[in-house]
Amino acid sequence: MAFRINFALLFVMGWTSSGWAQVPPAPPPPGVTITHDGQDLTVPYQRWAMWIESQKGVVSEQALARPEVIEPGWFTRPIITAAFHNDSGRFASAEVRTNCASPSTSGCEFRYRRADVPLSPSYEPVPNALDVWMRQNFDPELVLHNLRESTGESDSTNLWTVPADVMFAGLASPQPILTEHVRIFEVISRDCPALFAALEAVEGERLDLPLDLRGVGRDNPLMPPRPHATRVFYTLSTSVKGEELDLSGGGVT
Repeated sequence: MAFRINFALLFVMGWTSSGWAQVPPAPPPPGVTITHDGQDLTVPYQRWAMWIESQKGVVSEQALARPEVIEPGWFTRPIITAAFHNDSGRFASAEVRTNCASPSTSGCEFRYRRADVPLSPSYEPVPNALDVWMRQNFDPELVLHNLRESTGESDSTNLWTVPADVMFAGLASPQPILTEHVRIFEVISRDCPALFAALEAVEGERLDLPLDLRGVGRDNPLMPPRPHATRVFYTLSTSVKGEELDLSGGGVT
């Protein structure tokens, strides 16, 4: 039963998710300074790309928070929210909202919205807009200064453990360029029977699962995600016997 619910939810939340694979760190492209004062800054530049990727979560969440356009006088509320994660952290946000003509939920439609940023560091000969920004705003002198101030050294064997906000303190925020390119994909149930069918697959299902509190009694082992997998964490807003209930879970797409 839980598998059917998870499958239906992941079907809804994973809509058109192709192309969301984690971008692996790559060496800096030609023309980018990777040494300063005799120090190799290849690892900081790789982490710079990953740190930029990690800011997509904030940008996508803010994009979905903008008021959506619905019929005047209709009532709206989210019934499913989701956050997509890769190796760099959250990179996309999604939701399904129910929009109803009255509080009694008559005449409802369902709207799926997903916000993401389609640009990623490409390292191609012809750079995209994010490539250009990333190269122009990497300051090797400031990065090296931050490393020496925080750790007293810049040995590349330790640079994967230095917090990103320490390493890149004072560098330009990528959020404006990411916000400029954020996109919102939208599907409305009246135009998409598959969306309505996926939601109907969840409606009326029963959960009969034993609770397993962490650290209490004998804990069942958790299943780790596959290496570099895209993970989705979702919240389902529902009601049980007239009481509001939010169910949170996660899975791998």
